[in-house]
Amino acid sequence: MSVREATFLCPDLLCMPRDPDREARAFSAVVDAFDSVAAGVQCMRPGLARCRVRGPARWHGSEEAAASALVSAIEEAVGVECFVGIADGPVASVKAAREGRIVPSAETQSFLGRISLCEVLSSVPPAMVDRASEAVELLRGLGIRTCADFLGLGRGRVCERFGDVGDALWILASGGDGNVAPTDRIQPDIAVECSIDAGGESIDTMMVPIVRLARDLALKLAQGGLVSQTLRIDVEDAGGGQRTRTWSGCNLWAPDDVALRVRWTLAGWTSGVNGPSGAVASIRVTACDPREGHGTTALWGRGDRERDVLRSVVRIQGMAGPDALLVPRVQGGYDPRSRVVMARWGSESRLRSCEGAWEGRIAQPPATLFDEPVRVRIVGESGIFDDVRVDHRGALSAVPAYFIDPHDTTRSTSGRGRRVAITRVEGPWPVGGRWWAKERPRAYMRVLLEDGRDVFLVWQGGEWAMEGLTQ
Repeated sequence: MSVREATFLCPDLLCMPRDPDREARAFSAVVDAFDSVAAGVQCMRPGLARCRVRGPARWHGSEEAAASALVSAIEEAVGVECFVGIADGPVASVKAAREGRIVPSAETQSFLGRISLCEVLSSVPPAMVDRASEAVELLRGLGIRTCADFLGLGRGRVCERFGDVGDALWILASGGDGNVAPTDRIQPDIAVECSIDAGGESIDTMMVPIVRLARDLALKLAQGGLVSQTLRIDVEDAGGGQRTRTWSGCNLWAPDDVALRVRWTLAGWTSGVNGPSGAVASIRVTACDPREGHGTTALWGRGDRERDVLRSVVRIQGMAGPDALLVPRVQGGYDPRSRVVMARWGSESRLRSCEGAWEGRIAQPPATLFDEPVRVRIVGESGIFDDVRVDHRGALSAVPAYFIDPHDTTRSTSGRGRRVAITRVEGPWPVGGRWWAKERPRAYMRVLLEDGRDVFLVWQGGEWAMEGLTQ
């Protein structure tokens, strides 16, 4: 639902920016309730978790009874009704959950056939996301938009053209699980553990050893030439309490991703009803079911920092206010100063559409736009008292010959400012202004000076001002 529609239905609605930590804390209670109904629960991300349905279905008597028990358990624990779906494979199961359906195995192919191929990307292994996105974009250009279209190409042709990425997409689009790959050699789980000697009461103070722990795990995987997308986190407190959480779909070659999930696990545990009985004493992270492969993420850094930036933005806005971070936005308008506005990070500001005529707009805006226009003079050939003006029809009163900056007195014999000859003139471009918005009529002109400066000028209120520099 769009923000506009939501605020129309609920005028008192308070819209807040996304906070993954807050989402993880809230979702932790949901996963605890999920654990009480089924075993082997895996968190995909805050808000999405899954498990194999065979065990719960046998215990409760049927898949429908297991789904009903899960809805009741979560509603009783957190007071919120969840969406449950059952189907083969992660793509079909997520779609079924959003629709609240149980899809029999015999109907999986027809159910997946109408799903957009773009929805498969959310279940692709992290190391393949970039290449898979390029493949899906290429297929869209060829008119292949749904899973049915994709499967119609044939697995041999797909693998021949896209290699391992095409095979992963094929498995997901046909109802398989892309995170479970067959291997001839069974690899033991790789675990790294650290003890928290001091600072176990605060998550922020534990982040340094947590990041070090995540790097050690990534280093062990890299040294063994292994990859894994399943992370198990075991936490123990000083009073003997324990918490275990399993996350799926992780890139364990990225220490920041591992540390983030450890933080979410701790945040959910400490904020829950059955929280730790003391300070955190030890943390153990385990790469489950590793297999031979190579990650695409740099061990000591990440190419994509978007999620890190978003988390930092949320924290800064929480401490300094929503107006602490502003970003430029481009809207429709006649001149550069009215086309560029500063908006809150993450807000959906109401901007003027860039589409439309905007007759008379400046086609080539300056590269540098001053915060405040600098007053200057434009004079003709007859001397410093021959000021060039713009009449009500947008015509110049004389041919501009010299540019005088009153603030620059270097090499000025009269003390009225430095005078530089004008070698080329473009314009003027008159703008009537939107009178209903209290805009004043003005005219813009671009001049090339003898010293090489390309100046963007505005005539307003009977005087010239320098708006910016084009180069």
